[in-house]
Amino acid sequence: MNHAAVVVEDKIYSFGGYCTGDSYRRRRPMDIHVLNTCNFRWIALPVPKQNDPKSSCVPYQRYGHTAVAYGSNIFVWGGRNDEAACNVLFCFDTSKLL
Repeated sequence: MNHAAVVVEDKIYSFGGYCTGDSYRRRRPMDIHVLNTCNFRWIALPVPKQNDPKSSCVPYQRYGHTAVAYGSNIFVWGGRNDEAACNVLFCFDTSKLL
């Protein structure tokens, strides 16, 4: 729940969401799902493992964040989990899916 979604061209990108509870006490990378509006199929982008250097570039799960599209990039800002608020601006490149 509490995801943020934005449209870029013919796709809808959904970032994260967060549920409180015992299974969400540690930081995990945010889930990113993409809906292709031409064929109405969803894909879930792979989540990097904790030891993967790319994992530090992926926002952690949260609620209350926002996503804004600018060109082919999506900027994700704010939000919080049970532990802290986030003040880091993340940029997601839809052409590279990173």
